[in-house]
Amino acid sequence: MGASTREEMSVRHHDVDFVRRAWRGPGQLDVVPRRPIFVLSENMTPESWMTIVNCNRHLMTDDAEGLRYILNLHGTDTMAFTASAMGYQLSDTEVPIGLTGSTDPASDKRC
Repeated sequence: MGASTREEMSVRHHDVDFVRRAWRGPGQLDVVPRRPIFVLSENMTPESWMTIVNCNRHLMTDDAEGLRYILNLHGTDTMAFTASAMGYQLSDTEVPIGLTGSTDPASDKRC
């Protein structure tokens, strides 16, 4: 169920810009975007949740040097289920992992 084409794996530039503009933490934010799955949140399945979990683990393994946070952008329909799966599967991590959602896409001009 994960993304299979380069286009699906890419993250729209305005999504990255939105995250950078919203950053209020210390220092500059270096964003390393990933899109492990491209599906409406109401269509998420346990396989989808594990794809997200595995992407987070992969980031911690491959990009652990200098990795301070992981932020997952998610639709709100099934975010609680994804949070539960991530909580159980990623409870042993030392890197803070955030999960945030919105009823409107980051590309919406109102954001």
